[in-house]
Amino acid sequence: MEIGLEYSANVEDDEQSVEYLVPVALEAVAFFFKHNAEVDAIDLLEELNLHEAVVNYVTKDTFERVCMYMISCSPLLPPPADTNYLQTARTIYRKLGKPAQCLPLSIRLGRSDLIKEDWESCTTRVEKAQLAFIMARQQVHMPELIDDDDEELKACMNNTNLSKNYLNLARDLELLDPKTPEDIYKSHLENTRADATLDSARHNLASTFVNAFVNAGYGTDKLMTTEAEGKEWVFKNKDMGMLSASASLGMIMLWDVEDGLLQVDKYLYSSDNHIKAGAVFAIGMLTTSVHDETDSAKALLSEYITENNPAIVKLAAICGLGVAYAGTNREEILELLLPIISDTDITIDLSSMAALAAGLVCVGTGNGDVSPVILQAMMERMDSELNHKYARFMALGLSLLFLGTQDTYDTIRETLKAVTHPIGKQASVLMQVCAYAGTGNVLEVQKMLHL
Repeated sequence: MEIGLEYSANVEDDEQSVEYLVPVALEAVAFFFKHNAEVDAIDLLEELNLHEAVVNYVTKDTFERVCMYMISCSPLLPPPADTNYLQTARTIYRKLGKPAQCLPLSIRLGRSDLIKEDWESCTTRVEKAQLAFIMARQQVHMPELIDDDDEELKACMNNTNLSKNYLNLARDLELLDPKTPEDIYKSHLENTRADATLDSARHNLASTFVNAFVNAGYGTDKLMTTEAEGKEWVFKNKDMGMLSASASLGMIMLWDVEDGLLQVDKYLYSSDNHIKAGAVFAIGMLTTSVHDETDSAKALLSEYITENNPAIVKLAAICGLGVAYAGTNREEILELLLPIISDTDITIDLSSMAALAAGLVCVGTGNGDVSPVILQAMMERMDSELNHKYARFMALGLSLLFLGTQDTYDTIRETLKAVTHPIGKQASVLMQVCAYAGTGNVLEVQKMLHL
């Protein structure tokens, strides 16, 4: 637009004033809004660095189009314009009394004070319930916002009825009948001999995964949840296959804490460490996204990361904690994981998986307590240990801390240069990838093309 070009030309010339352009631009903005050209109005204001002024022109008839456009543009803008667009969109929603639309933006901005403000702006109990469900979906757990005696809202925020609601939906869609792997394979349609299907460990392992995914969250299947078939199927596998079989219960009983723990319990006392490890990991899987009063995942899994347990069981417990509390940024969970990361006397696999679990727990937060611990662990480990295949998970855990945070990782990336092992360079690139994941940042894409 001519006004924008004139503004840019005068800004480059410090002696020229641009104030005279503002009234003209605002008149044009008012004209655009009257003639359903909100996009042109926003673009003009952006060229003049006045995008906040759009708040003064929106009405109940135009605010949805304006906010959708600004939110869509946010990933394509460089910092800090990207967050400024989100803040402006949130201001518009708040002006029009739309707390349910404000909350996702407050969560994207990572501002707990804004989340509290959105909650307090709710005028009805139904709105608070809606916000509680949104927070539960995004793993934002702030029970302090709810009165102690309000059990219904607590159930919404804690995802207490998630399994029940999921099963009700599956029942309405007539999907509750358990399926077998054969229902997916449909091997009877293939032109092969009947004896070609072998009862091999690899085939059984594949069937375990298929069975878990196709019956995920339904609480019932034909391989694991029946008393006779469950134990028989586990022992048709070997080592990691047995671990996967017992762990698949966590997927089948997903979100159903009460019944799920009863199903898993019988495998926790197995004499085979692989079966026991799978059951331990199943605990973390079935409790993910659900907060219960007893904090079952933490209470149970913390017992299995002690020194008197086999390494594979510890590994499963650490992974279980990461899955169960992903995105919660819980300090109590970090207190269990950080000592394992920093302990150079234990094997690199345990330390690396603890770093990955911590990255999952604090994903996208840039937690300043976790990143230095992982960095220090990478510096103190010997090159022979960093050559281990599990060491890459330490770099991934560090990178997950900065998922979607864009340019907030510069200090950590500079510190990574002190890691002389090649994994330091790998971690640096991985951190860059995670930091700008989903942002559409063209400049970063160009940098990566020249690596």
